[in-house]
Amino acid sequence: MTPASGAHTGSGTIEGRVFNAGTGAALGRARVIVEATRQEVLTDDGGTFRLTGVPAGVARLTVSYLGLSTQTVTVN
Repeated sequence: MTPASGAHTGSGTIEGRVFNAGTGAALGRARVIVEATRQEVLTDDGGTFRLTGVPAGVARLTVSYLGLSTQTVTVN
C-alpha cells in the first residue's frame, strides 16, 4: 500500500490518493487519519480523499486498509 500522495496547503486542507504500491490499484474505503487531531476520512472508490480544517504546518497521516499493513507519512 502506498499512502496519501497528497499535499498539505496553508488553507488547512489535505488531499491525496491512496493506492496499492504493487499493483497501482486505487484503494477505496481506506482510512486516513491525521495523528495530531484524530480527524479521519475514508477514501472514495478512486482512492482519493480530502480533509479540511486541518491545522497548518507539518502533519502525520496514518493510512490503513483491511488486509494491508498500516502506513504513516508526513506531509507539509
